[in-house]
Formats: sequence, C-alpha cells, structure tokens
Amino acid sequence: MERFADDIIEEIYWTRFAGCVEQHLSIKAHKIAHPLLAARSLQDVDVYGPIFRWPNSAGRLGVPVDGKWYLTFDWVEGEGAFAIRLERR
Repeated sequence: MERFADDIIEEIYWTRFAGCVEQHLSIKAHKIAHPLLAARSLQDVDVYGPIFRWPNSAGRLGVPVDGKWYLTFDWVEGEGAFAIRLERR
C-alpha cells in the first residue's frame, strides 16, 4: 500500500508547499501530515481534533485541516495511515 494517494500531498509532506494549493492550506496540511504518518494508533491522530468518517468512501477517515479541507486516509491498526489525500468536503 502506498502512503500517499496523490502527488499533491506527497509534495506538501516533503517540501511544505505545492504549486496548486494555497500557501496557508499547504502549511497547515504539512503540520498534520508528518505526525499522521508517524502515528500507529488512532489515539495518536485525534490530538488534531475529531476524526471523521469520510461519507463518500466506506472505511475512509479524515482529520480537518482548514474549513472544508481534510486530510483523508485509510487506517491499518498497528501500521498507520495509507492512501493519504488532501480533499475538500
């Protein structure tokens, strides 16, 4: 399984910015993405706020970034977040 589902969040993770995303949004996503990848239990993730079940996809979770923007991911207990995306709800 891939950690990142698209190139945008991977670019934000490694560089803090992505050309197609507003600067304030990419900075906030960057601050959440690093600990999200390090987390191995959902208790580690909920320090950023509530964890939402993503309505469009069964089993997909999301944490709020800014307004309607979320980092969404699939969760494997003991291994962490996979298929991470920056999505608008």
